[in-house]
Amino acid sequence: MSTDALTPELLRRALDEWDALAFLAYDGFTRSGRGVLALERVPEEVSSGRVRASYVTFPEGKPHPETARVVSEYHPDDEFVLLYREVAGGLRTQRLRTGPESRAPKRVWFFEQLRRMNDDDDYVPEKTPPWFWDALERIADARDPKSR
Repeated sequence: MSTDALTPELLRRALDEWDALAFLAYDGFTRSGRGVLALERVPEEVSSGRVRASYVTFPEGKPHPETARVVSEYHPDDEFVLLYREVAGGLRTQRLRTGPESRAPKRVWFFEQLRRMNDDDDYVPEKTPPWFWDALERIADARDPKSR
């Protein structure tokens, strides 16, 4: 992780890209298991204030114990965990939770996968959870008047 801190303004700008963060978080979870979204300044563009997000998992025993606790407890369907360096210099772990009717990570991921499949007939998401295919079957059944 970069040594360049994220100011509250840079963090706010990153969070303005909620759907991209939520998708990356849930996609990382489906592919790799529990982890965090690590936010850092883009080193070659420090003056622009651009922030890069990457999904990171930790080998057992590697994260700080408090970070390990938060990562083990969050609910990937409607939460994700951010890790970033504060202006004061320390690393901060923050668990972000969505409300029941909001754009939760699982919901964002589902609709983004549908969009990609609609835009590209050859696209098939990798490491797809079983619930995804069940949902597609229910949609297909709802569209087929013979199934009613």
